[in-house]
Amino acid sequence: MSSSDAQFMTEWLGAVLAGKSARTRESYIYVTQKLFSFLDSKSSSPALHQLRPLHLREFYVWVRASGTSPNTIANFDRTLRAIFARIEREGREDFDLPDNWKSPLAVVEKHRPQKLPKQPLSGEEAKQLLRAARRKGFIAYRN
Repeated sequence: MSSSDAQFMTEWLGAVLAGKSARTRESYIYVTQKLFSFLDSKSSSPALHQLRPLHLREFYVWVRASGTSPNTIANFDRTLRAIFARIEREGREDFDLPDNWKSPLAVVEKHRPQKLPKQPLSGEEAKQLLRAARRKGFIAYRN
């Protein structure tokens, strides 16, 4: 994706997400910039209307190979699906996309978050935590 396309998408996201929290806007822009940097590293960086499911599958392989956790990849997937759905719904004219343009993620399998079992604290860890807790004031009384 050309740098002008990437810049335009970043600006577009800033405008359409104006009502969302700053953290949401930051995370959406972060994920799109990750995607743009991946696409720029490819020999032929496709424009938005040229993105294919294969490009996104390769992106997920690339972030997985860089050591990104499966749950973070699932978060990237949800974010990109939301962005492309928004473009499909509201952004066709803004991006000069044809009327029959569909999100390339429509046919890409979803990345599901993994359930990570949490280990209980050992007796010694629980004692250390209790020793570190405040002993005075309302919080200590409440707890």
